[in-house]
Order: sequence, then C-alpha cells, then structure tokens
Amino acid sequence: MLNALMMVSNAFISLSYFIIASLLLLPFLKGKQKTPLVLVTILVFFSCALGHGGHVLLLLEQGHQTRTSLLLPLQVGIDLSTAMIAGIYIALRHSYASLINGPLLLTQTQDQLTETLDVLAHMNENLESMVQTRTMALSKANEQLEYEIAKRKQAETASQQLLEQSEQQAQLLRTVIDSTPDWIFAKDHNFRYIFVNQGYASALNQTPEMMLGKDDLELGFPEELVLGNLEQGREGFRADDQRVLAGQIIHNPHDPATDANGSLHIFDTQKFPLFDAKGQIFAVLGFARDITRHKQAEKALQESEGRLQAILDNSPAVIYLKDTEGRFLSANRQFQTIFRLSQTEIVGKSNHDIFPPALAAAFHANDQSVLQAGAAIQWEEEALQEDGLHTYLSLKFPLFDADENAYAVCGMSTDITERKQTEVALQQSEAQLREKARQLEQTLLELRRTQTQLVQTEKMSSLGQLVAGVAHEINNPVNFIYGNLIPAGDYIQDLLQLLALYQQHYPKPLPMIEAEIAAIDLNFIVADLPKLLSSMKTGAERIRQIVLTLRNFSRLDEAERKTVNLHEGIDSTLLLLQHRFKAKPDQIKITVLKDYADLPLVECYAGQLNQVLMNLLTNAIDALEEKYAEEPTQIALPTIHIQTEQLNSEWVRIQIADNGAGIPEAIQPRLFDPFFTTKAIGQGTGLGLSISYQIVTETHGGKLQYQSTPQQGTTFVIDLPLRHLHKSHGK
Repeated sequence: MLNALMMVSNAFISLSYFIIASLLLLPFLKGKQKTPLVLVTILVFFSCALGHGGHVLLLLEQGHQTRTSLLLPLQVGIDLSTAMIAGIYIALRHSYASLINGPLLLTQTQDQLTETLDVLAHMNENLESMVQTRTMALSKANEQLEYEIAKRKQAETASQQLLEQSEQQAQLLRTVIDSTPDWIFAKDHNFRYIFVNQGYASALNQTPEMMLGKDDLELGFPEELVLGNLEQGREGFRADDQRVLAGQIIHNPHDPATDANGSLHIFDTQKFPLFDAKGQIFAVLGFARDITRHKQAEKALQESEGRLQAILDNSPAVIYLKDTEGRFLSANRQFQTIFRLSQTEIVGKSNHDIFPPALAAAFHANDQSVLQAGAAIQWEEEALQEDGLHTYLSLKFPLFDADENAYAVCGMSTDITERKQTEVALQQSEAQLREKARQLEQTLLELRRTQTQLVQTEKMSSLGQLVAGVAHEINNPVNFIYGNLIPAGDYIQDLLQLLALYQQHYPKPLPMIEAEIAAIDLNFIVADLPKLLSSMKTGAERIRQIVLTLRNFSRLDEAERKTVNLHEGIDSTLLLLQHRFKAKPDQIKITVLKDYADLPLVECYAGQLNQVLMNLLTNAIDALEEKYAEEPTQIALPTIHIQTEQLNSEWVRIQIADNGAGIPEAIQPRLFDPFFTTKAIGQGTGLGLSISYQIVTETHGGKLQYQSTPQQGTTFVIDLPLRHLHKSHGK
C-alpha cells in the first residue's frame, strides 16, 4: 500500500514538474523569455520531473524483486544531480536578478510561478529525502520482515503526509495556472478536454469541471472553426490537434475563436504533444493568448497608413524617404510619375542609381547635413527631368527611433521652376521700372529745380525792385533833410551868437521879455539845441546807412558776377535782422559773435549770396527761439557765431553756427529738398535751404554742408571759390 501511494505521489509530482517546464518552454521557444536563467529553470524542472519519474520506475521494480537493483544508485545519482542543479539555480537566481535590476520573468504570473516552484523544490527535497530514507528502510525490511511490520504504521503516516503535501503542491500549481488570462488546455485522442484552466472556462461562461470530457463542438464553437471550411481552404482546430497528436508542434499566430457572447476573437495559439511514461503521445497541450486588440490596432494602423499613402500620392509635392545610407525606402506617386519609375524600381536604390553624378552628390550631401544637424533644413535643389532642369524647394528632416537615433531622412520637394522664372522676369521688369522711376525722378528733380529757380528769380527780382524802390524813395528826403541840416546848424549858431550879444549889451531886458525867457527856459534851449541838431544829423546818417545797406543787399545794379567783399554782405544781412536780435517781452536776446579773417575779394553774385546768408541766419534765429520756447531756463546765452577764413589760394569759407534746437536725424536726409519744411503752415515755404543749396553749389560752384546735434546746435559751412570754376558740386 505504501509503495502504491509513493508511486502515485511521485507520478503526480513528475507530471506537475513536466507541465510547469512545458509552460516555461513555450515562451522560451517563441523568443519572449530567452535568457540563461529561464533556460536553467526549464532544465531544473525537467530534471525534477525525470527524478520523480525514476522513483516511480524504482518502486515498480522493487515491487517485483526482493532485493535492490542498480536502479537505486542510478536514482540516487539523478536525485543528487537534480539537487545540485537546483542549488546552482537558486544561487545564480539572486545574482542574475541584481544584475538586471528587475523581475526574472516577464509577467506577474511567472513571478508567482517561480515562488511556487521554489516551494515545490523545497518540498521535493524533503520528499526525496524521505523517499530515500524509506527506500533504505524497505531494503532492510527485505532482510528483516519483522522490523518492516513494526515500522509499517510509521511509514503509512509519513506517506499520508507526503500525499497531503503533494495535493497542496498540485493545488498551488492549479491556482497559478488558473490565474493567467491565457487559455491553457489539454485534449485527449478523441479531442475531448482533459484539462482546462479557469481563464479558458470563464471566457465561455463555464467552469473547468463542466468542460472536461467535452469536445469543441459540444462546447458551442462553430463547426466552421472546429472542422474548417474546405471551400475556403481553411482548416480548423481539429486539423491542428491531429497534427500535434502526430508529433508536430503547432504555432498559429492568427487563430480565430468565439467567446461566450459569440464575439470573434483572435488568438496566438501554440500546441504541443504530451508524452506518457512510455513516450507515447496521449494528449494535446495548448496555450492561447487573446491578441484581438493587438490585431485591431494593427488593422487600424494599416488603414491609417493606407490613408496617409493616399494623401501622399495625391500631393503635388515630391515626397520620399531614405535611410541613413541614402537608399530610398519609399516614394510617392508624384516622384514615380516625374522620374518614370515604379515603387519597386525606386526602393533600395541610391541617389547615384537615379540621378546624374553631380546632382546625386549634392542630394547626398544635403541628406547627410540633415542627419548631422538632427533638425529640418530647407534648400533649393535642382533635378534633371525629361523637359529640362527643374528647381525644387526641398524641406528635409530626420526621423528618430525610440532611442532618439536618426534612422531615416524624409524629404518634401515642391517644383518652383515657374516661380523662379517668374521671379527672374519680375526682377527684370522691376529693373526696367526702377530705371524709368529714376528717369522720372530726375525729370521731377529738374522740374523742381527749374521751379525753385523761377521762384527765386521772381522773388529776388521783386525783392530787389522793392528794396531798391524803398531805398530810392527814402534816400531823396533823407538827402534833403541831411543837406539842410548843415545850413540849419549854421543859422542856429548865428542866432545863438546874436542872442548872446543881446544878453551882453542889454543885460536888463523888459519885464515882458524876462517873463518869456523864463517861460521857454532859454538857457536849456541854448544848451540843448546844438545837441538836437547833432542827434538829427546822427539819425540822418543812420537812415543813409540803412538805405545803402538795402541797396547793397538787393544789388539790383549788379546782376552780373563781380568781385565783392563778403563781410559787407554779412554785415548788411545782420543789419536787416537787427530787430530779431534785440530782447523783447516775447523774444529772447541773441548774441552775435563775428570772427572775420582777412579775406580777399570773392567773385560772386552778391545779391544771391546775400539771400543765402539771410536764409541761414533766419533759420539759426528760429532754432534758438524754438529751443527757448521748449526749455526757457536751459539755454544760458543764445548765440550765433559767424566765422570766415581763407582755406587756401582758391577757396574761402563762411561758418554760421548756433546753439539752438538742432536738426532731428529723421529729417536730415531731406533738408535740401524743395518744398520740404517742418514749420507750421504759413510760416515756411520749404524753399529757403533748397534755393540756398542751388545758389551755392550750382550758381557759384561751391559747397554747402552742415553738422547738427539735436538739442546742441547746428553749423552750416559755405565753401566758395575765389573765382568762377564753371562746375557744380553735388550734395
């Protein structure tokens, strides 16, 4: 009885180890668990299965013989080898786990299985020790039957404990197998289930016990899935089972099956033959993993890729993909149409296989630049087509794998040949338009100059006539007054001398005369009358000087170029502006500093040059008043500094500087443009500086320049040749 129990327990334990080893072997063969530790684990379990199987054979032989045969030492050796392999496995297990810093098996179920196997290995060691002890006892019992009888009860008790432990191990193994969501099952030669895990039974809304002894048709699977469809050339479950029972290993990565709700699922199924102790196949062991979602995702991805390819093929741009070596991986329809190549003729080819050497080298260099930069780059590239050389605007960017390593270059090229041709034509048209615009601008400038010259001529003519007329009209009465002042003075002196004689010879005048002398304050009249005549003479002289200045300023009688004294023109202009230099309640006092050098006479148009001086001095006065209006306390001494100097034997210079508001930088380039002014409407015509520039540069062949700093002041510089040079200078 004890031998029978031990044979049953060892047979069950051997089968359990064999099943566990098979469960580990399947992922290993599929490549999902190919690690040294998994291989060692499989060997350990197969070794344990062989060890317990050997115990069964040993007990069978001992049941027929009365003495121990050579199988006992052989079995002891196998047990010791198994223990050694298990010890090595346990030792390596912890070291390998620390190196990979993670779980030894891929899933939580396999972790639990490992723990269970550790417990089984420990229990196996105890069992083997107990079996070895019992075997030795049985050997001695052959010689001492009485001792065996005495110890039988003790052995039966130990066997009962071993049986209970085996049942616990089997129950634990069953729990591990039932915890996996995969379908695990075994079928006999009649295709009826002899083993089903809980995951499989739950999917069909049944229990494992309800499924045992039934085949696939009885469980409700469609006949088409079980038996196949010959018309469609599709085999079913039964054909796969027959092959496995014939000794084949079946792997079907796309195996359809229905669940309890009739929903069709796709399984990755593997089936292995199970062998009995005699090496005969007695069952089919199957493992099926539901990959429906994975297949659905693959299908969706394929559909998405199809839609993307359709978009790429309908794009007018040339789109292509190359690997890091420059070989084409794919190209859209536009690429194929332009270069008259099919997809199969493009894939795997390099740039040099499709394009001329020069273009191929340029394309490859651009591709490598993108890979090195690791970012998108845009170029203009040329490609030779049947109708000639085309220009493409190409955007290329790298593609990266999960480790952020570039594995390909994607390019999108748009034909811009027509645009480039249009740009060239547009540039040519723009050049022609610019030339026409330049000519029109030159014409407009000439018209403006002509206009300003006419305005200046008319202005100067009118001003000269006005000034000359006023001077003439004033000059006549002034000359009359001035000419009569001398004899009037002589007459007054004679009368005063006569009065003195009367006072000397008639010291006592009549009372009426004395009263009149007191009334008119004769003594004051006698003392003040010469002063009054002197003041009148001074006034007449001043009027004569102003008249002369007006005549000098207008130079109406000097229309031709003549040699003149520049200082006289400057002084005449200052005299006319004298009223703007004096301090008034609403006007600042301006100090004029004159720094004259000894200048020779200059050949010029004096009237026009005086107009230039008038414009520059007027602008300087306006700048000082503007700054004073903005910052009345910031300008300590408003000053205009006039300086002359002889540069060399050919040129003289006049500088007019002020410490006023300065010229803003924004308007400086347009300072000499006709009709340009920053003054309010009615206060400026915009012709002063433009006319002055023409008079200095064009009429006199000189230079008119300026230096200005905002809020610090402006200096105008007039360079004039001593003699007419018959040429003009630009700005």
